[in-house]
Amino acid sequence: MSASLEAKEMAQLLALPAFRRFLWRAVRAAGVLHPGYGTDGRDLAYREGRRSLAFDLLRMAEAGQPFPHPEALSTWLSLLGEEQQTMETTTDDR
Repeated sequence: MSASLEAKEMAQLLALPAFRRFLWRAVRAAGVLHPGYGTDGRDLAYREGRRSLAFDLLRMAEAGQPFPHPEALSTWLSLLGEEQQTMETTTDDR
């Protein structure tokens, strides 16, 4: 599949609110905002594999943006971190 076709398809997907919600849930579930290290090496490999897949998803999503930027991954992660902090604050207020 050509890069332009992949970018076009990703742009179509990103136009769907349900897909954007799915993408955020998948990236959050992968644990990109949490450290991958632990006491067991097998856990490290598993966590880093999940994180790597989430980064790949974000890179693919970036390809569907009208004006891709080389540092966009940092922006995506910042937004995700802000969303998580907002969710934690909302949960703590209950």
